[in-house]
Amino acid sequence: MKIKKTNDSTSATTEERSNRRLIEQHYVKFHGRSRRSSDYVCSNCGKSFVNCARLKSHRRRYCGVMANVACKYCDHRTKRVWDMKVHLSGVHGIHKNSTEIVSHLVKIDKS
Repeated sequence: MKIKKTNDSTSATTEERSNRRLIEQHYVKFHGRSRRSSDYVCSNCGKSFVNCARLKSHRRRYCGVMANVACKYCDHRTKRVWDMKVHLSGVHGIHKNSTEIVSHLVKIDKS
C-alpha cells in the first residue's frame, strides 16, 4: 500500500502511523505473533531473526565464518566481496564498479 504524500507533513505522518498500526494488527490476527517478534535466535552469536530461512542463511554465510577476502593494500579482511569493494572504494579510492577491482582482491584458502 503506497502512501500519498501531501504538502501537509503532519497528515502524511498520521497516515504512516495508521498504516503501521494496521499492519501490526494484521500480523497478530493472521500470523499469531507480532511482526517485530524474533522467534529464531542463533545459538552461536545470539542474533535473532524473524524467520528460519534468514537464520539458516546467517549461519551458513556469516556466523563463525572466517573473513577470507583480504585487501591487497592493508590488513583489512572481510567475509563478503561486496564489503571489500566498499572498503577499496572508500579507503583506497578504487572505484567499486571498476572492472579492475577483481585484481585488487585476495581470496584466502580456508585450509
